[in-house]
Amino acid sequence: MRGVMLFVAGLSTGLAVQVAVAQSGNKGVVLMNHVGINVANIPEAVTYYTDKMGYKEAFRVTDDKGQPTIVYMQISKNTFLELNQATAQRAPGFTHYGLVLENAAAAVAMFKQRGVTGYGSDPEHVI
Repeated sequence: MRGVMLFVAGLSTGLAVQVAVAQSGNKGVVLMNHVGINVANIPEAVTYYTDKMGYKEAFRVTDDKGQPTIVYMQISKNTFLELNQATAQRAPGFTHYGLVLENAAAAVAMFKQRGVTGYGSDPEHVI
């Protein structure tokens, strides 16, 4: 049941963002590329999204013990679900979404002008 709730939350967020982008004046935003979620058990989540949803695994990143830390599931040609391992510091649930942009600097400036705030490793390009 928890997996279904995480899926619905991620899907709802993704759909809301795509509808908002498609209907707004977000010039330079091409599409939403992926939604990231933290999950309690990556192998179980991969099985769920493969068997129940029909997604295919695109790629994965593993730790030094060979355990998956990130797995990308391909939903469509250009849309992915990013599964990250939840930890004590990273609770299960929605974490982020990624946009494909024509001009990253211009998009960041546009969103900042509208009052969007956020965080990231590069304060000039991540909001």
